[in-house]
Amino acid sequence: MVDDVGPGGMAYDFGDAKRHLRAIANRLDHQNINDLDPFTEIEPSAENQARWIFEQLRALLGEEGDHLAYVRVWETPNQYAQYSLQPTW
Repeated sequence: MVDDVGPGGMAYDFGDAKRHLRAIANRLDHQNINDLDPFTEIEPSAENQARWIFEQLRALLGEEGDHLAYVRVWETPNQYAQYSLQPTW
């Protein structure tokens, strides 16, 4: 039996994670990303977007955010930028 899961047998409720991701995505949806902070100061590259989304999601997850492994922003079906606090290669 795994000790790091909650009473429902889940480490984290994916419904909550989806809600947080939707809130982050809604801030970007139908917007000119160049007009949004922090992309008025930094390039809106996929790498910077992945880092920003990672930081936003980690904050929304609270204590569970310490377990966030990485965020990927897909540029094409075959290419993505990934951000993580730890190297993943």
